[in-house]
Amino acid sequence: MDELITQIQSVWPLVMQAPWGFLSASLALLILGWAAGRFMYGERIFNLKSRIERRDDEIAELKKQSSDKEEGDGTAGKNFLIGRLIGQYLHEHKDAPRRMQMGLEQPPVDWVNAELAKLEEDWRVKTGRNGEYVFYDLPRWG
Repeated sequence: MDELITQIQSVWPLVMQAPWGFLSASLALLILGWAAGRFMYGERIFNLKSRIERRDDEIAELKKQSSDKEEGDGTAGKNFLIGRLIGQYLHEHKDAPRRMQMGLEQPPVDWVNAELAKLEEDWRVKTGRNGEYVFYDLPRWG
């Protein structure tokens, strides 16, 4: 820093002889630097903005697909109801297996289907390959 101040002090008389020339030269160098930076990084900034816009569009599309899927088959509401029934089962059966209390096992399918029948739901559950419930609709007659 001391060297910079010393150098400015040594050229100061020259700057004071032509202040407008020095100011215009400094301004021209500043504008050239800005233009060079704008040229060099303008394309990069444009590419990054377009990537962000594309990502936002993809996120919006995935959210739309997700909400359409949940609205279409009612899975979200069914999962919520099953969660409530599991809580009810654990509350009523204090001696439930530890694995069920930890969420590693599900309550018996017969009990869940009986509760769904009490609630007059038009769907039931069965056990899938990995032990989780699979929803199915009851047949409708007439």
